[in-house]
Amino acid sequence: MKEIVEQILQAEKEARRRVESAREEAKQNLLKAEEKANAIHHKARDEATKEARQLLADAEEQAIRERETQLKDATDRALCKDDAKVTKAADQVLHLVLGREQK
Repeated sequence: MKEIVEQILQAEKEARRRVESAREEAKQNLLKAEEKANAIHHKARDEATKEARQLLADAEEQAIRERETQLKDATDRALCKDDAKVTKAADQVLHLVLGREQK
């Protein structure tokens, strides 16, 4: 009888050890998964930020080119002899220089 009780106690200890071992393994797996998820999140955010910066730089460059084109066109019109075109060109240059929308 004593031997059976000892076997039961030993089996119970082994079961507890296995449960604790499984808990530790689950914790480690969870930590690894969280680390991977964070790495993926940061990588995606960094790539999106890089892309956004490039898009912004491209848009600024395009806006500068468009402004230069409009200034050139306005200057060309200002050099003509037609009073209406000169006035319109002067207004356009003024709006471009001041950075306002033309009405």
